[in-house]
Amino acid sequence: MTHGGRDRFEGPDSPWDQPWGGSRRHGGRGPGGRGGWQSNWQGGPPPWEVFEAHRLGRDAPSDAVMPVVAALAGFFVHRSTLPPPPGLPTLREFQRGQGIEALAWLRHGLDES
Repeated sequence: MTHGGRDRFEGPDSPWDQPWGGSRRHGGRGPGGRGGWQSNWQGGPPPWEVFEAHRLGRDAPSDAVMPVVAALAGFFVHRSTLPPPPGLPTLREFQRGQGIEALAWLRHGLDES
């Protein structure tokens, strides 16, 4: 996920759109244990720990972060219910996993507030 400008936020919609080096377009390899970042559902740390480990994440106010997490959760869960696009048979499974993790992050954030 990256901040794309003053009022814009960009995040990956597929396992190959990872800005942290897992993108095939940039010579990286796939997600998870194959060379890219691992989400919690793939055996990595919870997303809030990754976010809060960075200075910008630690300094971000919860009331600004949680609406974005809620939007991401809704986006991923909704998109996971759609038929897979041609050539990406596992995309919806990936989106479902990301949605589950975003919901866990949202629950975690709401429990702390």
